[in-house]
Amino acid sequence: MKPKNPILILLAAGLWLTAVHAQEAEYFRWDAKINGQPVRLILDTGCNAPVVLLRPAAERLGLKLKSQLQPAGETSPAVWLTADCTTDLPDWAYWGFWSHTLHLRMPLAVSDSPAWVGHEIPFDGFVGWPLVCRHITQLDATKRKFRFLKRLPKEATGWTKLPVRTVTPKPDEVLFEIPSPNGSKTAVGLSTLELELPNPDGSKGVILVDTGGLGGGVDLAPLEWRAWKAAHTNAPTWLLAEWREEDAGITVQERGWAAQFLLGPLKLTDVPVEEEAVLPFLDLAAKDYVARLGFEALKRLDCILDGQHGLAYLRPKTTSSPPLIFGQCHVAFAPRGTNAVNLVATVIEGSAAFKAGIRSGDVLVKIDHQEVAQWRMHPGENWSTKPHPGFVWVPATNSAAGTKLALSLKRGDRTFDATVARRGIAIVAPPPQTNSPPSHSKGL
Repeated sequence: MKPKNPILILLAAGLWLTAVHAQEAEYFRWDAKINGQPVRLILDTGCNAPVVLLRPAAERLGLKLKSQLQPAGETSPAVWLTADCTTDLPDWAYWGFWSHTLHLRMPLAVSDSPAWVGHEIPFDGFVGWPLVCRHITQLDATKRKFRFLKRLPKEATGWTKLPVRTVTPKPDEVLFEIPSPNGSKTAVGLSTLELELPNPDGSKGVILVDTGGLGGGVDLAPLEWRAWKAAHTNAPTWLLAEWREEDAGITVQERGWAAQFLLGPLKLTDVPVEEEAVLPFLDLAAKDYVARLGFEALKRLDCILDGQHGLAYLRPKTTSSPPLIFGQCHVAFAPRGTNAVNLVATVIEGSAAFKAGIRSGDVLVKIDHQEVAQWRMHPGENWSTKPHPGFVWVPATNSAAGTKLALSLKRGDRTFDATVARRGIAIVAPPPQTNSPPSHSKGL
């Protein structure tokens, strides 16, 4: 499974992360320096470029954008290339007993990002898989720490082993070479962390491991997601509101909680499961695509990546983990598109809102007999914003359990009324002057 466009890989990684609020962000932090100035980078194995900076960080560092790799489009921001920069990455490797700082002299990719998240970004950019793919790397997502090892721990030899797809760039794909302690040099190209999963018929599936997939658990292709839901009708589910630049706006989707999830020889416990977003760089129709593991899924695994020998050592954790359920929302209304006005329903099938007659795709017309446009200007004391003022509206604490809410909705040419419990609803409605939400992923 190859990316459709190499640039889109780094874009998707950056856009996935830039909108995560600092209080929610979970990532592998890597404090580094660019041109002698401190920067906060993160390790992102789902990013196929060596180093990517976000535009606000590049401006803060005073970097000049030398050329444009990709202009801003309807579904993607601009990507730039800087002049040569000096990048220092500490704790890179061991020279005897001492850690070594990697010094790189190269241009950096810069991803333009929405201005509305500039003040919230808790990091400056990413270190992608191409730079660390030859290391022995231990990931501890629970502690949000990673480290490079000199050798594979003996205990890991008894864990489940999955092949790591080899990363050997062709001569015309080599970006630069990195010197190793033994005197050799490693060619660096474009790549992401992909594991091979043996199938019963002898073929091999692909698992994309994405340490930049913040909040993501096991993300499944649409067919696999629907099959999982059909087989786990009693599993708890809830709704997430997300901002995706490539989708040109807000999306609301359902997430489930799996007490057990089988992934080939691995049995994960207490892990969130959801449908994979239709990202530009993923070919979800590819027959070898299985799943993408995000940060929440990595919390349920002990993981050591031996890039030197092309193997991943994995051990599922057996300790219990409480469901990541942020609320009991069963219906959410949100605009579909950056310039959209209508608030469109997403409903969990079988929920109270579903039984009240509301279906995904219904357009909200009135809230308690008040036109939506008026409500957005003055929601009233029965509503509060959570967690960001002016964007995600939920019933205020003064709304007693069982309080009913009258809604008017439109489906096609037909307008109808429905009554739902006020506590089970969320309205993702940016103020009328902007449709730019403040975060990538929010439990409702």
